[in-house]
Amino acid sequence: MKVLLIGSDCGEAFDVLAKSGFDATTATMTRKMVEAPEGEMFDAAVFHQCAEYFSDLPHVLKETWAFLHDGGRVILCDALTEKSPVYAQKPSYLSRKIKIALFESGFRILSEFEIEKNESDLGKYPFDYGVFLARKDRFSICSYREGDEREIVGMFNEVFSTHRTMEHWYWKFRDNPFGSYRICMGQSDNGMLVSQYAGYPVPFCSTLENPDHPITFRSLHSGDTFTHPSVRRIGLGKTGLLARTTSYFCAAFLDGVVPFGFGFNTATIKKLGERYLGYRFTDPVICWEKDLSAGGFKRPGFFSRFFSEYDVEETLFVDEAWNELFDRVRSDYSFLVARDAAYVRWRYLECPDRVHRLFALRRKGQLIGWSVFSEKDGRILWGDALFDRPWIKGVSYLLRHVATQAFPGMKTMSAWFSENPGWWRNHLLSLGFKSGPEPEGLTLCYRRFKNPVMDDETITERLHNSFYYTQGDSDLF
Repeated sequence: MKVLLIGSDCGEAFDVLAKSGFDATTATMTRKMVEAPEGEMFDAAVFHQCAEYFSDLPHVLKETWAFLHDGGRVILCDALTEKSPVYAQKPSYLSRKIKIALFESGFRILSEFEIEKNESDLGKYPFDYGVFLARKDRFSICSYREGDEREIVGMFNEVFSTHRTMEHWYWKFRDNPFGSYRICMGQSDNGMLVSQYAGYPVPFCSTLENPDHPITFRSLHSGDTFTHPSVRRIGLGKTGLLARTTSYFCAAFLDGVVPFGFGFNTATIKKLGERYLGYRFTDPVICWEKDLSAGGFKRPGFFSRFFSEYDVEETLFVDEAWNELFDRVRSDYSFLVARDAAYVRWRYLECPDRVHRLFALRRKGQLIGWSVFSEKDGRILWGDALFDRPWIKGVSYLLRHVATQAFPGMKTMSAWFSENPGWWRNHLLSLGFKSGPEPEGLTLCYRRFKNPVMDDETITERLHNSFYYTQGDSDLF
């Protein structure tokens, strides 16, 4: 076999080949620099300590792809340490950059690992090394490019047999005030879209560390994940197109950027997610329901109505009062998507589907809570809620107004609410809601990433024991 060496000492490169599991015992090593060898074809290419080329690595890899035989391998090995004088960036940055470049250049990553400098057979190396072994492939992965949305929406509608509009796509992925175009796509060698992994950023708030000075950060809700039926059997496990597209997405938009990404998945994807996508799962989603045909919400007495001074109104406008409410109540919910005015405006009022109805609860003119509803199959869907805990009794006023005046004649009100916080769960029970498993078996899933905000253990504890979420925190409402 013929092996093209791009970089430094051939002896060290053979060590890299052996460490990667590549059979180099009969290899004819050819020393070349980056220019494409005229007319020559190779079985493998080894990039060894090529830091000077990393700024143009995608171009180099695309050139390499052209002079490899079908199924040819490429191996990249370089120093991954902050102490290296070569790199100004952190190791995770370099590792992500290599991964992205391989996927974009049409290579399927077969394995990746680190070689520590104190390993006996490579003790002469002064730094820790990262090694990537990849194979030439007919599929590549790339980030969204202007104009891709029409093909994306068309494929999405074909795969899911739905009718998503361009307006919805623009609202979700382009006009999100917290971040746009978090999208990556798999393409065949003829340019056809075959897979997608996408998500949208949302603001988070945690008061568990310090109620007076909350930690704020952005997470990313993953969704709109698909592969075209024609490619679902290409590759196995981590080399499948869905796993490759996911890996690219994490390297491009998540790792080193956010503490975690999250979403809601059915049981069918759970095994795949755990084995190959790095997903972790909390308890299944709980569905809360109330039978409205059996009396609904109790009408308060005259004196209660007169002295409570509650007022319910449907609204198409949010202002600074919504920020003040969130700042006032956030510590009662502990760990949640930051439901301030900017978020509520984008998530519900600007959504072009026009299915959300926002209701405000006021007492003596002050905003003390709000909820969002929609209708589906003769049911009222209670999609989101935020209330000032001292005035929690006002929830029944709002719900009664919605059930009798906004959505009259409905027999059921249903909602998702997490078990956290406990006081909210107890209040749902006092209102006559009954809890049970979500019919589709949906479960909150998440994936942790290296980040400067919180460590892995804290992320797990927060999401399992403190996260307040509703159906509005998914893309299913």
